[in-house]
Amino acid sequence: MRFYPVFLILAILTFFSACQKSRPELSNPDHFEAYISAYSGPIINRTDPILITFTAPYGKGQEEQEVTPQPVQLLPAIGGKTIWMDAYTLQFTPVNPLTSGMEYMVDLNMGQLIQGLHDTLHHFRFVVRVKDQFLRLQTEDLTIPDPASPNLFSLKGILHTNDMADPALVEACLTVRDNNQKPAIQWDHDPNGLTHRFSLSGIQQQKEDRQFTLAIDGSPLGLELNSEQQLTIPGSALFRVSQYRVEQGSQSIVHLTFSHLVDPDQDLTGLILIREKPQLSPRFLIDANKITCYFPERLEGIYNLDVLVGVRNIQKLRLAQPYSAKTSFTQVAPQVRLAGMGMILPRSEELYFPFEAVNLEAVEVEIFKIYSNNILQFLQVNSMDGNYELQRVGKVVYRGTVDLSALNPERNNFEWVQYALDLAPLIQRDPNALYQIRIGFWPHQTGYICDGETATSSSQTEDESGDEEGYWEQEGNIEESIMNAYWGPYGYQRDYSWENRENPCAPEYYNSDRFISRNVLASDLGITVKMGDNGDLLTVVTDLRTADPIDGAQIEYYDAQLQRLASVKTDEHGMVLGRLKTYPDFVVVRSRESTGYLALRKNEGPSASDFETAGVAVQKGLRGYPYAERGVWRPGDSIFLHLILHDPEKTLPLNYPVSMEVFDPRGRLAYKTVNAEPTGAIYPFTFATLPDAPTGTWHAKFMAGGATFHHYLRVETIKPNRLKLKLDFGKDRLSAQNEPIQATLQANWLHGTPAKHQAVQIEARAHHVKPVFKKFEGYNFTHEEHQGENFSGSVWVEGRTDEKEPVKSLTKSCWETDTFPDSCGSISNSGWMNREAVSVRIFDPSLMTRTHPIAGSKFRGINTVLEFWPE
Repeated sequence: MRFYPVFLILAILTFFSACQKSRPELSNPDHFEAYISAYSGPIINRTDPILITFTAPYGKGQEEQEVTPQPVQLLPAIGGKTIWMDAYTLQFTPVNPLTSGMEYMVDLNMGQLIQGLHDTLHHFRFVVRVKDQFLRLQTEDLTIPDPASPNLFSLKGILHTNDMADPALVEACLTVRDNNQKPAIQWDHDPNGLTHRFSLSGIQQQKEDRQFTLAIDGSPLGLELNSEQQLTIPGSALFRVSQYRVEQGSQSIVHLTFSHLVDPDQDLTGLILIREKPQLSPRFLIDANKITCYFPERLEGIYNLDVLVGVRNIQKLRLAQPYSAKTSFTQVAPQVRLAGMGMILPRSEELYFPFEAVNLEAVEVEIFKIYSNNILQFLQVNSMDGNYELQRVGKVVYRGTVDLSALNPERNNFEWVQYALDLAPLIQRDPNALYQIRIGFWPHQTGYICDGETATSSSQTEDESGDEEGYWEQEGNIEESIMNAYWGPYGYQRDYSWENRENPCAPEYYNSDRFISRNVLASDLGITVKMGDNGDLLTVVTDLRTADPIDGAQIEYYDAQLQRLASVKTDEHGMVLGRLKTYPDFVVVRSRESTGYLALRKNEGPSASDFETAGVAVQKGLRGYPYAERGVWRPGDSIFLHLILHDPEKTLPLNYPVSMEVFDPRGRLAYKTVNAEPTGAIYPFTFATLPDAPTGTWHAKFMAGGATFHHYLRVETIKPNRLKLKLDFGKDRLSAQNEPIQATLQANWLHGTPAKHQAVQIEARAHHVKPVFKKFEGYNFTHEEHQGENFSGSVWVEGRTDEKEPVKSLTKSCWETDTFPDSCGSISNSGWMNREAVSVRIFDPSLMTRTHPIAGSKFRGINTVLEFWPE
């Protein structure tokens, strides 16, 4: 036995006693509610700053300035910088990211910031806990991304982290072992630092199968984690199924991955099936070396999946042997999700909140109320659908369980079902408030089966309020929000496993990250606000139920500090047009029993990416709108331009002269003029381009009172209007007895106007038609010397259409030249040809001949002479 000196033992005891006494106690937040409205916690990310919001502007005049000496200290000690974000909010930013999984005590020196405090209020102490860091590997199927390189595989995967992680450290956690080969790794890190996607390309296929290993080492992130995932790279010697994967939702889907590219043109009916249900014929999608099978109904349980040898690869080789695997079509994990996109509910007797759920018997519903007199304060740091610093402006007013079978009796647990929650009993109590609807679920509320039993349940998750009076609870103190259940229904436990967050049979799965929330405002008011650069403000108020304008609606404008700038009322058109010196930040509209709110943040306006929304800027108090009579002109055309000049402030004298300059596509000044005689507010300008003027985009510039307005003109060589041509011979069949041939040509523009004095050229080309008669199909009625012969084309007639009449008479002999017209064209004055084909049959007696039956005909041996006319 060893003995220690007495003074050493006394020193150790004194040290531990001093440590225990030096650790201060946490503050009671209720004692500081007159000064502090919100603070960070209880769980934060390692890179989050620590925020403390006060009830009064103690930082006024010090915005964005550092506070010295440091009023915020952390225990364990860590350096940092404290600044006033604004007059109300103090921000402490650690010099380095906080340690994952660590608890820190935050000590705020209130006496340094606020004078005259009681001694018990000089320090406000609270605790924040940093999220634990975890790392999880997820891989996808092996694919052949390039059909031109069928022996190179690619693998995609994701490394998930529970908290923000440095991309370089995450990359250091992954090691690839592939028989001394080094596939290229490409990374894509999400900005939030939680999702880190990687892609391995150039994985060489060899003749035989080989192992491919992904090793995870968590030490770069300070984690005691070492794991490996082995994948098999299929060899090229045999065409086979390398892996399969089941996707279970409202429809059962099987993903099959093959060792080679699959023939995309084959019919897979009957080649891939469920042995126990061969009548199920899935729909197939072939993509490179993958086949996706969509079964017509949802399967539940264990089945045998068979792939027969009839499946072919791109080289037309069949499977080396049939493939069979026991396939588990598991249940759908319990989930909820939002339905729709809006947050404004028009007032009615029934206010329904839509949402969707799967594999749930009941859900937890929580209502957070933002009081009407706090909504503008809420909008200072949020948009209408925001979720930041809510404890400053409201509280939870309802918490209860809703049976989903009561909302939709025809639901089932195997597919997504939409539900509608009636909010009217709550919202009608205070219709002007803003509400956040929160929906979550606990293990005992799901029908998910785990090893023959339902998912883990606990009485800790039961609603213990005991209030059964009415559908909604009375306002008052409600237990802690379900949205704080980050660790699951039971809070943080020593045996907590982050990997179980994806396991519906573990309590870690039932955390607030899976819950949904949406802000809801019951209002009938649609509000539109537009403001010009000169301070003109247009506000339009309509009824969302009928789209009718609302007369007499009270409109109030506020700045960022919630000071009222103006108060007006809408006219009979639901509009107000006025002017403010400063741009308002908030608009509040009240009409009858409805109230509407609008935050006018310039960076949160409607998206302008799909439409041209720039409009016309006001210059020197003037607006100008130039326009022309059309959009494109030919060289040599006259161009008629106009400028509408709007001068609401009457800054220019009457009949003020406006000058115009026109520049050609080369930037040279082509025309300049001044107009001092407008018609009202319209200034007309006319000029003509030269016949040899350059084509392209011309530029017209208008100048008035120091303001300049622009208009661009397109001067191009334009294809003329097309012609409608009609060549008429008066008969369907012609012969030599009709010589000379009489024809008429009619030419009109497509808009109906006759095409007068247009050049005409008619070509003719004769060719023989082999006649066929019913009951004489086996005979040839064409002379041998004319079989297959065609006459070359030539111009049959030329001229111009008449000056007065659109119809032109034509006379020409056909038999003189062995030609006959089969097309006609009209050349417009611009030189563009319009063409139309015409065909007519003729009879030539010289083609009659004694004929012989064709070989193999049943009329063999019959000799006859026939006279015929072509049909």
